[in-house]
Amino acid sequence: MPLAPFVTDPSRPNVWLCCANSPALLPGQALDPPCSAYPALVSVGWDPQGHTVLIDLERVGVLNLTGDPAGTRHLCKALATELAARLFSSYVPVSLVGQTAAELTAVFDAIHVTTAETAAAQLREHAAWQRTILDEIGADSPRACSNWMTPSSRT
Repeated sequence: MPLAPFVTDPSRPNVWLCCANSPALLPGQALDPPCSAYPALVSVGWDPQGHTVLIDLERVGVLNLTGDPAGTRHLCKALATELAARLFSSYVPVSLVGQTAAELTAVFDAIHVTTAETAAAQLREHAAWQRTILDEIGADSPRACSNWMTPSSRT
């Protein structure tokens, strides 16, 4: 039995349909703004076959870039730019530490400059807050409940 506003397709009983002109749909002005399924998904390069390599920073949590300082700084700039420039950037705070932060704050409002100590304290505070919410709803990870979270409740 389909959930409203869906109806069963008469020719395929296992398929649910929802017509764009269904009176059961909310009017556009009553809808939340769009929510990205993976708001912190970023590209980090290509594999040997030329496929884009993506990382879900929401799932990873903290990404530690090591290696050649110039190369890691360029990658950090690319990641921050990708996050800050997307449509959903207001839902994904980007905090940077060091030289790269200063270089990017003039370009993007979504980027916050901080110290390593402050960033670590903010991460601990956010993780504790997230754990409390996840425990309250019985979820083991943010990904486990992301399908029902709205943009206004997502941090």
